[in-house]
Amino acid sequence: MARMEELEFWAHKPGAFKAFMDFCGTIWGEGLIEYRLREIVRYRAGTLVKCEHCTNMRIAEAREEGLTEELLQKAMRYEWGELSEREKTALMYAELLITTPGDITDSLYAEVKRLFSDAEIAELTLWILSTNFHQRLLAALQVRAPAAVKEDEVYLMRFKRFGQVSPEHASTTSGRFKIETLKRAEL
Repeated sequence: MARMEELEFWAHKPGAFKAFMDFCGTIWGEGLIEYRLREIVRYRAGTLVKCEHCTNMRIAEAREEGLTEELLQKAMRYEWGELSEREKTALMYAELLITTPGDITDSLYAEVKRLFSDAEIAELTLWILSTNFHQRLLAALQVRAPAAVKEDEVYLMRFKRFGQVSPEHASTTSGRFKIETLKRAEL
């Protein structure tokens, strides 16, 4: 059970909630970075901060781009053979950005610059930091998943049009999300 539900938390600072959702809406929707790469990075970041909510969610568009549950779990175990060079580099960059940003070496950043345009670097960096902020909040509050999601399910979020992670945000963001669930056994 959550220590405090997410919307209950945000109700104490509605202006901050609106600003955060507006900020994230510009990053989490359609962009330059493919959803498969975003999902690998988002999921890894969620495991680093032990965000149960994050590990109970999948980005629908990433699945449509060919990301399987098997490949996602391999990536978490550093079995990166099937990942693209961009995905591997983004994972290394994300892990350091989240844990010890001062340890991002010039050589790693040069590799990031070789594989990503400046606009993509900005988008990737903001994606990592904004999702990580949200993950840390949800982990601290011990938010598992939306109430509609059963213990044996994960939920899919569609980011293209809606730009939101949590279905609980419907009342404040004019329904800019769509939720679907899958049985864990179907992943």
